[in-house]
Amino acid sequence: CFYEKAKSKLVEKSEINDLFLRAKEEQGFSKSASEWLHRNKITVTDGLTYYPTDKELINIGNEVFINKYVPPQHENLGDIPDIKEKLDWFFKLVSYTCSYEKYETDLLIKTFACAVQYPEENRAWVLLISSHYHGTGKGLLFQLLYYLLGKKNCNPVKLPALSDKFNGWQLEGNNIFVAEANNKGKEDSHTVGSLKHLTTEDFFQVELKGKEKVTVNCHYNIYLTTNELKPYSTEQNDRRHLYVRHELLPLSDEFYEDIYFNKIRAKDKTDLKLLAHFLKNVLKITREECRKFYGSLPKTRWHHLLLQESL
Repeated sequence: CFYEKAKSKLVEKSEINDLFLRAKEEQGFSKSASEWLHRNKITVTDGLTYYPTDKELINIGNEVFINKYVPPQHENLGDIPDIKEKLDWFFKLVSYTCSYEKYETDLLIKTFACAVQYPEENRAWVLLISSHYHGTGKGLLFQLLYYLLGKKNCNPVKLPALSDKFNGWQLEGNNIFVAEANNKGKEDSHTVGSLKHLTTEDFFQVELKGKEKVTVNCHYNIYLTTNELKPYSTEQNDRRHLYVRHELLPLSDEFYEDIYFNKIRAKDKTDLKLLAHFLKNVLKITREECRKFYGSLPKTRWHHLLLQESL
């Protein structure tokens, strides 16, 4: 395969040879496009990667990978004395999501901050947020993360796709978002196995319909939401789910509408820039602390319920 940078897509050898037919006639090429590219020392790579840097080509061992990661540009806004007051809407949304439990609220904010400050670090667990009611703001949290992590690095995926044979979605972002996670009692073992595989491995073979397999180097960070008490069964010794759960009634429509229309959809993105600044430059976390946090699952007060409902 060849990679077309302008359209960010893979192109089969036969397709690029066909595209070169007219150019061959006009320029007098006597060989195929693929041969011409090799002859003219066009860089040959071994696969694709989402590596959090602005470099286009990444060397990993003796191999070269094309980097699809697009670094989000978050400005350092300097000292803002009342920044927490200005971000009261964010803290209220996160605290509500965690049933106003301080420990779990701090865990969720730390998860956001680590993701912003150290996108290159591998998180060995997934975030699963469950609520009894619809319309509680889980989708707003996803949209905030899209901005914080860079929308081009984020990919919404349906739960069954995680264990599908054709896994082209792995080429579309290193942050995976699954809304309405629910296996309906089917393929639970495949789902859990896929989550473990995606959060622990570095290299993946991506299979596309009718095309050659592509090697991808990536650390996937996975975020799931659900309105089910049991979206799927987990293992009884589960170490893969940071589980947040609440059964609170939704907040007022005005609260959610303000976040969506006046903050997320605002043209100047003033509030989101402030949030990114806080999570990146104010709430500082050391790399050592982040690695420790990512390497050992922090268990919430609801984790045992996830295990009970998986029996």
